[in-house]
Amino acid sequence: MSAVSDAGQENPFYYPVSSVKMVSGQGLYLYDEDGKEYLDCISGTFNLILGHNHPEVVEAAKRQMDQLVFSSSNFNSLPVDALPSALVAISPPNLTRAHLRSPGGSTANEGAIRIAQHITGKRDVITLFRSHLRQTFAMTGLSGFSTKRTPFPNIFPGGIQVPPPYCSRCFYGQAADSCGKLCIVRIDDFIKYSSTGSVACVLVEPIKGFPFSDYWEDVGTVERYFRAHMALLSDMPTLGLDDMPKTLLPAIKRRYVKSHGNVINSIVCDDCDTPASIENSIVYPQVEISPLATIRNSVILPDAKVLSRAVVDNRILLEHDICS
Repeated sequence: MSAVSDAGQENPFYYPVSSVKMVSGQGLYLYDEDGKEYLDCISGTFNLILGHNHPEVVEAAKRQMDQLVFSSSNFNSLPVDALPSALVAISPPNLTRAHLRSPGGSTANEGAIRIAQHITGKRDVITLFRSHLRQTFAMTGLSGFSTKRTPFPNIFPGGIQVPPPYCSRCFYGQAADSCGKLCIVRIDDFIKYSSTGSVACVLVEPIKGFPFSDYWEDVGTVERYFRAHMALLSDMPTLGLDDMPKTLLPAIKRRYVKSHGNVINSIVCDDCDTPASIENSIVYPQVEISPLATIRNSVILPDAKVLSRAVVDNRILLEHDICS
């Protein structure tokens, strides 16, 4: 959905933007113009590791702006001098200098590649399927998504994309306990047949993008996360049982129970063996449920505990949470 301005015109973004307008943030949460609260599960765009509006960060920024907003890199300044000194202090002994001119992920990745190519004298870069390596021309050429490269007739050369070592969604359809690390072994084949024979480095993006058809429609809020799970229990579920997200213990099978004893219209795992009452709920693997507990309209995530006589109603019980 494109964002719409107050004047009713589409905003001039070249990419799709939600119509939700954020106005403030605090800690783990964001707030829109209607006061609705959102749990920020990715720390902004992975750049707010201390949360939104951390008071010490805000105070330090205000204090610095009152003194000096910008100084050319031709000069020294107290905060700029302090940062590389701190970085060098926590780095391995052979890293004695820091370069502070990289403003984003693309240039940081390119800097790492240049170092690898300079040291090894080689050129090719191995990246993983579904890796988003940022948006400069070079990183687009190395992206693990063909859609990033499609619009451009010429792209940065020397990129080799290989399947990621991802046991939950193995590209080769193998089981982790018997695969022989095929995802790693096959990289030798890619190097042999797809590279120039001159590989400088492997660039690993730890976060992958996986499309889910009609699922996780927008789980930026707890409400939508809950709604997506509840949709699995409808007469026309949005996702097949075998395609449910395998967050933990993917080998444990799941089953849908329409009505059997104490379990009604719920998805439970084969390791869920309890006489507790479970209705219209989804119970993930390795959940401990006491016999006299009651679970209704809820999502119970891995390793949660529901104690005797506890009632879990219309909620999400997080990993390792205890409901008493």
